[in-house]
Amino acid sequence: MKYTKYILSLMFLASLNGCIKEDMSDCPGNCLLEFSYVGDGTTQIFQDKIHKVDMYVFDSDGALLSSHPISEADIKTRATELKLPIGNYRIVTVGNTYHTEVSNGQSLATAQFCDKNCISGERIVGNDSLYYAYKEISIPGDAQQIKEQMDFASSHYKVHVEVVGTGPVESTTRTLVWPLLSMSGLSSMTGFDNKACGNIVTYYPETENNAEKHTMLARFNIMRHTNHENVNLDLTDANGVNLAHVNLADFLAANPVVDLTRHEALIPIRIEFKSIGAVVTVPDWYIVDVKPEF
Repeated sequence: MKYTKYILSLMFLASLNGCIKEDMSDCPGNCLLEFSYVGDGTTQIFQDKIHKVDMYVFDSDGALLSSHPISEADIKTRATELKLPIGNYRIVTVGNTYHTEVSNGQSLATAQFCDKNCISGERIVGNDSLYYAYKEISIPGDAQQIKEQMDFASSHYKVHVEVVGTGPVESTTRTLVWPLLSMSGLSSMTGFDNKACGNIVTYYPETENNAEKHTMLARFNIMRHTNHENVNLDLTDANGVNLAHVNLADFLAANPVVDLTRHEALIPIRIEFKSIGAVVTVPDWYIVDVKPEF
């Protein structure tokens, strides 16, 4: 049975040979896939948000047959053509995989994508701004070309953290070190069903530090986890002293204006040090609906 599937996979790859390229004029396909992403509205914003797409083609049982990047030309036109043998297929596309890797990709049931540092074991600073689409298609026995639409959904939350009234402190080695920002309790991966999964990890986002203004700024992406109770944002000084602690579930409960059901969901957190200590709020610009892009 495995040998038969291997032969079928080779036949499938042969049918795609020469048909995955920017110029499709000499390669008549029998399956046209159109890409769409409207986010939280009705206007097409695919080309504004998604600039790189990887495609994975599985058979009806979920075994991987082929994977390849979509050409830049096809991304610009929001459509790609495939030449497929008669049969049923399950297709997954993942967008913006610049620093993302797929693990256990031979099966649709086990395939997951995550930041490359999650695989290598290095410190994770954040995810790509990831997007996902899934489609089941059937290739009939006639020569008619079929057309299907791949509707993308977000696979990430954006996080914006601004810290006001802080600066570097002297460490035990007598060097000035800025506080360390971390977010723990995060899902490390997303499955090919677009659900966050994998081991629980801590992210250490890069920060833009301004000594004159006494500010820190971090903008990063995380997977779309669902358990907010165990997600915590911490600011720690060079000597390991916790300067500020934010539980995400508590923050969301106190700030219902933050809506994580949106595709373009943003978690905006402002930490300001005052005489009474660290005060955690939603930035004013978010309240008036002026959201920075990143």
